[in-house]
Amino acid sequence: FYDTHLSVNNTISCASCHKQAYGFGDNVALSAGFENNKTIRNSIAIQNLAIGNSTAKLFWDGREQLLSNMVLQPLVNHVEMGMSSINDVVTRVSSLPYYETLFASAYGDNNVSNVRISLALQTFVSELVSNNTRFDMSTQQANGTLNSIEEYGKNLFFSKYNCNSCHQIQSALGYQTGGLNGGEGFVN
Repeated sequence: FYDTHLSVNNTISCASCHKQAYGFGDNVALSAGFENNKTIRNSIAIQNLAIGNSTAKLFWDGREQLLSNMVLQPLVNHVEMGMSSINDVVTRVSSLPYYETLFASAYGDNNVSNVRISLALQTFVSELVSNNTRFDMSTQQANGTLNSIEEYGKNLFFSKYNCNSCHQIQSALGYQTGGLNGGEGFVN
């Protein structure tokens, strides 16, 4: 996730756009790819992706439903990380000496495959769980702890822009919604 060697010119990692300091999202309108060309969208936050339902719509356009497939797509995207194929990713990872020990430790041998790369990235991403934010706490308490700006944002999310119609967060995380629309699982 943090290794720039997964990009064609060794300049960008998954974390270059999914920045930990910004909730594993990007703080710019359009993210920059391996040649500093702009993507067509901002890199969406990726925490809580493994929570919820098996019919999640991943990426901004919902083109993927499987986290195992989603984690590989930016590697071979012509703007994002630029590798020409998943086989090229496997060759690159196989050629980096530090992965030999890591794969042996994780899988019992040092064989590198697209399935194992996907599983490693998927496992990391699925552990990015946020459940102790001010929003989380406000939904779990009778008297919410949100300030007026946060409350305004919450109202935009659930009402005006109806973000909740796709990003159904409350039931997936076990929220007591207290009148908010109940979702069927986190969808991103």
